[in-house]
Amino acid sequence: MGWKKSGIKKNTIWSGLIALGSVLIIGIVAFFMINRYFEIRELKIEYQEEIDFYQKIGRHEQEWIAQMELSNGAFPFCKETNGTANIVPYFSDNAAIALLSDITEESYLDEVIAYMDWHLKHLNTANDDLYGVDGTIYDYTIIVKDGVVIEEISEGSYDSMDSYAATFIMLLGEYYEKTGDENYLIKNRNDIFRIIRAMAGTIDEDGLSIVKDGYPIKYLMDNTEVNMGLKDAIFLLEKVYLNESQKDTQNYEEALELKNDLEDLLTKNTIQIDELLWNDSKQRYEVGLNNNSQVITFKGWDQFYPDAVLQLFPIIYEIDSIEDEQAKFLYAKFSNQYDWQNFGHFKNDDASFYWPLLAYAGAMMEDEVRVKTYILNYQNTLMKEHAYPVYISDAAWIVRSCNKMINHYEGKMLEIDPFGLVKTSKD
Repeated sequence: MGWKKSGIKKNTIWSGLIALGSVLIIGIVAFFMINRYFEIRELKIEYQEEIDFYQKIGRHEQEWIAQMELSNGAFPFCKETNGTANIVPYFSDNAAIALLSDITEESYLDEVIAYMDWHLKHLNTANDDLYGVDGTIYDYTIIVKDGVVIEEISEGSYDSMDSYAATFIMLLGEYYEKTGDENYLIKNRNDIFRIIRAMAGTIDEDGLSIVKDGYPIKYLMDNTEVNMGLKDAIFLLEKVYLNESQKDTQNYEEALELKNDLEDLLTKNTIQIDELLWNDSKQRYEVGLNNNSQVITFKGWDQFYPDAVLQLFPIIYEIDSIEDEQAKFLYAKFSNQYDWQNFGHFKNDDASFYWPLLAYAGAMMEDEVRVKTYILNYQNTLMKEHAYPVYISDAAWIVRSCNKMINHYEGKMLEIDPFGLVKTSKD
C-alpha cells in the first residue's frame, strides 16, 4: 500500500504545482492585459485630443466660409472691399467642397446648393464663350450694397477652362457622396453634362488637357485636377444617370456613351501624365508641355511656384498613391526644401500666398507633426482676422486638411481598439 500512498502524494504535489502555475499564468496574462488596456486608453485619449483640435479649427473655418457667401449664392475670392467682391469659380468650388466636410455640427447644404445654383445659372453658351465653347464659366466682379448683391459684371474671361470645369464636377461628386441627392443632379442634368463635355473637350489627342483654347498649354497641375474630375464624372454617371431608375429614360443611352468616352479619356490621361510629364531620370514631374508639345523648362526645386509645389499635386489628386515610393520621395524632397509648416515659403518671399493645400498634402501623407505645426501657425496668426492674402480657398484647404487628419486619428483609434472595448472619460 506504500506505493499507492506515495503516488497519491506525488499526484497531489503535481496538481498543486499545476494549479499554482495556472494562477501565475493567469496573473501574468491579466497584468499584461490590464497594462495594455491602459496603454490603449492613453493612446485613445491622445488621439481624441487631436480630433477635438482639428474639429475646432475646421468648424471655425467652415463658419467663416459660410458667412462669406454673398446674397446671390456666390463665394467671393476674399472679403469684399468697398462694396466690390471678385468671384473666381475655381476657388469658389473648393469653398463649397469644404462646407460638405464631415466635421461640421451644422448643415451647410443650403449654402452649397445656393452656390451650385448660381454656378449653373452662369454657364456660358457657345455664343457667349470667347472661344465658342459651351458649358464654361467666367470670373465675375460683384457689386454689393448693404449686404445685398446689386450688380454682377462678367469679366468675359477665365483663368482656365479645364480646371474650372473639373473642380465643379468634383463638387458635384462630393455633394452626391455626402447627400445621396439624385433629384438635384437629375433636375440639372443638361447643365451638368455641358460642364462634363467642356472639361472632356480640353483633352488633346495626346491625352493631356489644355488650359483653354486660347492658351493650349498642358500643365501638370491642371491635368491632375482633370484626372480627378473625370473620375467624379464617371462616378456620377454610374450612380445617378445610369442607375436602375434611369434605364427606361431617353437619356440613358447618351449617358452610357458619355461614360464610355470618359473612361477612355481617363485611362489615356492617367497613362500620359506618367509618360509625358514624369521625368524618371530626374525623379520629378515636369511643369507641363508648351503649345508645341515641348517640355516646359523646369527652373529648379528652389522655384516654389509652379516648379516645386506642383510636385505635390499628383498626391493631392490621388494620381500617386501615398504608399508609392515616388510620392514619399517627392513629398520628402519638397518638405526638406521648404519649411512650409512654419510658413517658410511665405516668409522667404518664395510665395505670395500661404498655400494651405500644403497641409492637405501633408495630411494625405499622414505627416502628423508638420500638419499640426502648420495648422497651429494658421490658428495663431491668420485665423482671427483672415486678412489678405488669406482667401476663401485657403480656409477651404484648412477645413479639408482638418477633416483628413480627423479621419487619420479615427483610423488609428479603430486600429488599436476595433471593438471599442477600451473606454475613456469621453466615451
